[in-house]
Amino acid sequence: MENPNRTSEGFGPRLAGLRRAAGLTQQQLAERLYVTRQAVSRWESGRTQPDLAGLQGLAQALGCTLEQLVGGLEPPAGPDEGLRRTCRWVFWSKVLLAAVQIGLWLWMGKPAGVWLPAILLLCDGSVYLPLEAMVRSGDFTLLAGFDRRLHYHRPTLIRMVQMIDLTVQLNGLAWILIGFLLCLPMSAETWQWGFPVLVVGYILGMLVGIFMVNFKYNSSLLPDEGERRRSHASLPVLVIWGVVFCIQLGLCIGLAVVYRIPNNTPGALVQMGWGMPGMVLSFALLFWEMHRADKSAQAGAHWRPGRAFWLLLAGCLLCAAMQWGAAIAYADGGILH
Repeated sequence: MENPNRTSEGFGPRLAGLRRAAGLTQQQLAERLYVTRQAVSRWESGRTQPDLAGLQGLAQALGCTLEQLVGGLEPPAGPDEGLRRTCRWVFWSKVLLAAVQIGLWLWMGKPAGVWLPAILLLCDGSVYLPLEAMVRSGDFTLLAGFDRRLHYHRPTLIRMVQMIDLTVQLNGLAWILIGFLLCLPMSAETWQWGFPVLVVGYILGMLVGIFMVNFKYNSSLLPDEGERRRSHASLPVLVIWGVVFCIQLGLCIGLAVVYRIPNNTPGALVQMGWGMPGMVLSFALLFWEMHRADKSAQAGAHWRPGRAFWLLLAGCLLCAAMQWGAAIAYADGGILH
């Protein structure tokens, strides 16, 4: 008679033995766990492994202890230490470079140049530190779009997070160098417009890099087709929000440049101030519609824009129109002259 508690076998055969001992088919076990039969099949074949929440659900469904179930579980995949060292080296090299640049700008009497390396370093640090903590702890619950109910392929998830971190750090390093080289020959008046253009370039470079990394790893992140469809349910929402956000960001910087509105003036404050409520509305649209898309996916339906979507989008467009009007009014530092 088959003994499902043998410690010599791997996790897949152990799970299959415990399932048969409980008198369950793969489909019956899948229904108890609210996953697909293919997910159970992949676990038993050794192609994937469930996360901790999935293991606890399995132990409860099979009527066994967690120790009986995971006795043959392979050690969890860890981060790529070489890639982790590279990210750390790039980040701290950038800290040193930014400090040197700040010192040079102050020594040369061009304090306006200090802002670019300081802001880019602050942004990169706000990405590096949380991602490094995720990789070190193995807890990805704070990662945007992460759903603890899904069974991610752990090695792919770790690799993707590390590649996002490296991409962000290299992008920041490149723009700090570009900003330094461009700022040297610029006059103070030219730099007033060059600075926001460089910041926009940095943000767009970061977003494109993150998108490319996600595109590369997304297909292998969730081996189960049903879970993959569910995770992709909010993709249209993300695309729409990305377009709206890029337009809002472009207006904040572009209108000030086109209409020559000086920085640190009431006109600049009013013009960019109208962009802030628009961005708040765009994030409200993102979170609310992602929630609706997830509920639709759970019900087996496709996401469709609702009334709240059109109201929030109209609010974003209204704020953009008011921002444009303020830029026209404060063109060249004056009001409609």
